[in-house]
Amino acid sequence: MQNQENSINKIKSSSLFGTNLSYIEEKYEQYLESKDSVPNEFKVFFDSLQNNNRNDVNHSEIINKFKFITNNKSKFIDNSSLDLNQLKVWKFIEDYRTLGFTMANLDPLNINKVSQANDLNVNNYFENSIYESEFIVDINKSDGKMKLKDIISKFSSIYADKIGYEFEYISSTEEKKWISSYLEDNYLKFNLSNEQKIHNLKKLIEAECIEKVIHTKFSGQKRFSLEGGEALIPALDQIISNGANNGINTLYIALSHRGRINSLVNITGKSPQKIYDEFNGNYQLPTFATSGDVKYHKGYKCNYITPNGNVKTTILFNPSHLEIVNPVLNGVVRASQDEVLDKSQILGVLVHGDAAFIGLGTNQGTFNMSQTNAYNVNGIIHIVINNQIGFTLSDKNDSRSSTFCTGIAKMIECPIIHVNGDDINKLSFVIKFAIDYRTKFKKDIVIDIVCFRKYGHNESDDPTITQPLMYKKIKEHPGIRSIYMNELINSSVISEESANKLYDEYKELFNSGIHPNADKMQSLPWYNSDLANKKKNQLD
Repeated sequence: MQNQENSINKIKSSSLFGTNLSYIEEKYEQYLESKDSVPNEFKVFFDSLQNNNRNDVNHSEIINKFKFITNNKSKFIDNSSLDLNQLKVWKFIEDYRTLGFTMANLDPLNINKVSQANDLNVNNYFENSIYESEFIVDINKSDGKMKLKDIISKFSSIYADKIGYEFEYISSTEEKKWISSYLEDNYLKFNLSNEQKIHNLKKLIEAECIEKVIHTKFSGQKRFSLEGGEALIPALDQIISNGANNGINTLYIALSHRGRINSLVNITGKSPQKIYDEFNGNYQLPTFATSGDVKYHKGYKCNYITPNGNVKTTILFNPSHLEIVNPVLNGVVRASQDEVLDKSQILGVLVHGDAAFIGLGTNQGTFNMSQTNAYNVNGIIHIVINNQIGFTLSDKNDSRSSTFCTGIAKMIECPIIHVNGDDINKLSFVIKFAIDYRTKFKKDIVIDIVCFRKYGHNESDDPTITQPLMYKKIKEHPGIRSIYMNELINSSVISEESANKLYDEYKELFNSGIHPNADKMQSLPWYNSDLANKKKNQLD
């Protein structure tokens, strides 16, 4: 140690510093290429620099890359007239990665459009005469060239269809490269099997049927309907199934009132009859539950059976207001993770409303603490049920300063994905991407499901008074289940007769208080007295 300090001091005090810095830089270049190529005094000094987490790269590597491109110009560019166009192609690709979401078709009602980036108009990049010309897409990949028209089609389909991605603000180059590579390598090849598509249809039928039955049986009573945002149910179902495939065996879900009853039934398997009893006021609360708790704040848990494995799934109680349950979920997930070696096998999912997500300080605090040592839970998946209206406001300029309600999530540099809630197949890709991202980077990710709200804030409100244009569009909307069912019928995945029969059977079962898929969601006791006593004994 003394010899090392002497060597470092000798270098620092020598006349080599100052006007002779170029000589030191030359020696450092040699050191980066081969540590043993420099005198020992320099080696010791340069070694000490590496202890400060420096990540220097030998300039020769960069120079050689430029030499390679120059010497192989014919490989990349056929003639000098295409030089500028090749650069435009690369700029076009990068611009679509960055701003493609502004061109995406996200709103099922086609009312609210993002302020589009005019720079993304292909006519601002290219002349029509070169659409048949071939260009290099990625200089780091050996996948050859593509015609310009195919490049435009590929990147507009990935980044500006019914999914919009925001991730270019992330500081980590590794993350950004992983995200862009994942999307560009997988999106166009992604396809659900017919069995998976029919399963998605069943989840949409479940989501719609329970709402319609309750609406008929208990007309005018508050239930905070999920109608218009039924996509949440297949989304949660696929988080469980994809999560099980990635080693997740325990899932905690926290959500406020919108869609809670639907989720209790169709995600944790609560009996529809129990829900009806609660509406009738003759259901006894468990002793541990908050006295007088309303039905759309209660929790439930089950053993969710998937083809990829079973997942213990819990919807937490939320007896207070909106997003206040978010830090509670973090605490529950962290406490559970502290009990196991593999932390990533326990996942938390937070379901938000659009106005509450951007408007309540609870979210800012939760995000702020999400990557700290004591609060980190290896990434939470956030789902926003974005009905584009919040409580009563449909003009974002009256409710927030950011373009999207998800703008607050940028503070922790996590990816944000916006998806049209009418397109279940695209939502399926988004869910798979989210699970894979969380598995890889152990960070939060936000999925913004852009949908609508069929009724008012609750079922006793009349939203047509304050939102006549929006609700004229909503009245004309056929419903997400109907759209997806017709899509599967038209693509011969299921016959019209089978689809209608499935819907009628499910509705009849729900009407009778029976869950059609109860065998796949086995109820679990909320309170494990044996485990509690074991922990109490450990403390004693």
